[in-house]
Amino acid sequence: MRLGDVRTLQEAPSAQHAEELIKAGWTLVAIVSGERYESGQKAQGPIYVLAQAAPESEPAKDINFNWV
Repeated sequence: MRLGDVRTLQEAPSAQHAEELIKAGWTLVAIVSGERYESGQKAQGPIYVLAQAAPESEPAKDINFNWV
């Protein structure tokens, strides 16, 4: 997937959440180390970055970020 094909980027805090998004048609574009909060506690570990493609008839104009 090229950057121009991306409509939305989303972070998933766990492999299970990333897998659900992949099954729903999202594409895994990166796995990065990072910090997040789980149940009010700071945690360090992998963050999965996924992209949703814009329809072919609708080229991406702006990229929306959804942080979970």
